[in-house]
Amino acid sequence: MAKAKAFTDIDKGSLMAIPCPDWTDTWHPIPHHVIVEDFENVLSERQIGVRNQSVTVFGENGGNMTYNLTLDVPHGEGTRLGFTKVTLRSSVIKRYALSLVGGIWTQICKNGMMGYEWTEVIKQKHTTQLNYESLQEYLSQGLDIALDQANGTFAWQNRLETVPVDEPAMKCLTYDLIDNGAVPLGGLKKFALAFDTEVRLSGKSSLYEIHAGATRLLNNSHPGHQPRKNRAIRRVCDDYMLDLAA
Repeated sequence: MAKAKAFTDIDKGSLMAIPCPDWTDTWHPIPHHVIVEDFENVLSERQIGVRNQSVTVFGENGGNMTYNLTLDVPHGEGTRLGFTKVTLRSSVIKRYALSLVGGIWTQICKNGMMGYEWTEVIKQKHTTQLNYESLQEYLSQGLDIALDQANGTFAWQNRLETVPVDEPAMKCLTYDLIDNGAVPLGGLKKFALAFDTEVRLSGKSSLYEIHAGATRLLNNSHPGHQPRKNRAIRRVCDDYMLDLAA
């Protein structure tokens, strides 16, 4: 594979051609294809289907990998239908720890746009604690947490619909999102447009539309970069609900 830092989608069979360094006394890199195969085994044991998946490699000789899956684990129905989504990230060139990021892939408006809620559920450095025996245990534990958090996230999203947001509140929430790093200052107009779109499609203005508008802006960003901003979005929404309850 060529030495490049570009993101490249790759079929799972080609992963075996990506070189993996030998272990040292303190560093245990795990080949990409082993991580993918072990996670597939975990899903098979749980009888969990996969709606779609992709593998992306980047860095020198494809040394970094993300494995993105939308699992056939539904939440809700109709225009609020969502599915559990997970991303595995790893590196054989000392760039990333092994991590599993879980979330919900939720239809948040009638035109089919999707909103994401991401949380990093496991993170294990490639040290002596990580080996071929412990790998599947980490992946199994991570999947358990991701599924549990997905259920909790969907229930939390439903609560947002019960909190109305008028124009003054929308302005305050917008600046809170910027202040917390959830929305960039340069994205102010884009967020306002996204929020207005959500209001138009749902026919109401609630904290759910604030959340949907903010997550809409994240749709094109890499899953590995989303957890921090999603935590900020959730923090802003939670703080607003706490202020109302005070």
